[in-house]
Amino acid sequence: MLFRSVPLVGVNDLATTHPNVAKLVIDGDPTKVSAGSHRVLVFACPIGHPPRRVRVIGYVGGSLRNGTKHGVGCLYCANKKVLAGYNDLATTHPEIAVLVLDADPTTFTAGSERRVLFACPYGKHSPSQALVVGRTRPGAGAGCPSCCDYGYQRTKPGTLYLIRNTDAGILKVGISNNMTLRLQVHGRIGFDTVVDTRRFKDGEKTLLIEGQIKHMIKNMKIKHGVAATIDGLPFIGHTESWPESLLPVTSLTELMRLAKAAR
Repeated sequence: MLFRSVPLVGVNDLATTHPNVAKLVIDGDPTKVSAGSHRVLVFACPIGHPPRRVRVIGYVGGSLRNGTKHGVGCLYCANKKVLAGYNDLATTHPEIAVLVLDADPTTFTAGSERRVLFACPYGKHSPSQALVVGRTRPGAGAGCPSCCDYGYQRTKPGTLYLIRNTDAGILKVGISNNMTLRLQVHGRIGFDTVVDTRRFKDGEKTLLIEGQIKHMIKNMKIKHGVAATIDGLPFIGHTESWPESLLPVTSLTELMRLAKAAR
């Protein structure tokens, strides 16, 4: 057996063997149970979520695997229960939550298998139903099934572009195989000026250069991502955008030079 079921205070009681777990007990005496006990106690969440009743052995077992920085027995920390303002879709993925049309995005997590109706992020296509987790998984992109047909293909020539949303004061870098279509898409959310473009026969090289620029921006700790908003809301492509006042470049040559120097 890993733990004795009958505790000896100061030897194998929970308070002695697992003090970090014992201090989270708010209803029960941790000196009267061992770490292997099946007795149900009330544990607090170490980061302040509502307490939960759970078997001691279950809580301790989870703590051994994952530590106690987060509440192993806490359903909110485990993302098994939604808590608005902590792990709901509107909090963790606001740019996706704004596209939900027929449900409240504060009532489910990004990993939910619930099927909901999403708007096209560019307003060009009809709404479509999809699993929430299908839209939030890495690499899902805009998620609109019609827009997905226009995804970047590295085996084809690509164009690196720098565009501006004048009203919002935002610059954005990106790549595309079809600039006419791409500019139409971004134009729908206010990007009204093409600052510069650079065409490459090697689509892989285009992707590499874009990645170097994005890496440079991230390392400079420029307020990109959700800090770059339109009307106070994130938008598809916001992670490749930044307030122009923080990096007021006027050409891709300048951006590429800065990215090369930062490597």
